[in-house]
Amino acid sequence: MNNGNSANSILRYYDILPVNNTNLDATLRLNYFDGELNANNENSLALFKSDDGVNWSNQGFTSKDANANFVEKTGIGSFSRLTLFSDNNVLPVRFIAFNASCQGDKVVLTWKTAQEQNSSHFNIEKSEDGTRWTAIGNLPAAGNSASEKNYSFAVNQPMQNSFYRVAEYDLDGRVQYTNVLRASCNVTDVFNLWPNPSHDFVFVNIVSANRSQGMIKVFDGKGALVKVQEATVSQGSNLISVDVRSIPGGVYSVAVYWDNGQSKKTIQLIKQ
Repeated sequence: MNNGNSANSILRYYDILPVNNTNLDATLRLNYFDGELNANNENSLALFKSDDGVNWSNQGFTSKDANANFVEKTGIGSFSRLTLFSDNNVLPVRFIAFNASCQGDKVVLTWKTAQEQNSSHFNIEKSEDGTRWTAIGNLPAAGNSASEKNYSFAVNQPMQNSFYRVAEYDLDGRVQYTNVLRASCNVTDVFNLWPNPSHDFVFVNIVSANRSQGMIKVFDGKGALVKVQEATVSQGSNLISVDVRSIPGGVYSVAVYWDNGQSKKTIQLIKQ
């Protein structure tokens, strides 16, 4: 598994989704085989957690034993997807924001890092289909910084409905990416959801003229509410990940509210 904020994990992960998933104060022991280490340093393994399968946070460890092949962590507040990484494999730049806004005949991409260590540069990448990517520009990175850094890049004469992402390269040649945004300037389609059908995660793209709080509600075929998720919607293009792994297979209605409730879109989702 290759993850957005780190190098390769061990070749094992767990999806843990309890009914009650807040304020757990739980203990987890994650076991592994030597053949699953995937070039990670066994003596520096730590537990990492992801709520969307893309962005990962270091949870550390309470105890571990390289001979018995386990890492244990106590005081866990909530569960989601969990795996192990070597601490020294983690890329030293952490993205905390990425936004695309329409300004006249330009798309302006802005992003923010919480910290940087040995960062070299950023490549700005564009795609027409979300699969094949082309670098359209680059910016120098801060190198080493313990404070937040803001960056921006203007795309001149953008094509409608293009996808954008930013790749960060460190001095060792390693790379990590922001999430993907779709800029829909001058088009009427301001909302879409994919993949549909979906197995695990769906992505909601909202293009908003204003910053506001958003709400995503998932209803089953009988109209019962099965999932609620809040999100901050920024001005411009927003990509929101929704975890549907705990929802049984079937047909659902996804209602998305933003702009302080003045904007609403509903779409049918097939969960496989």
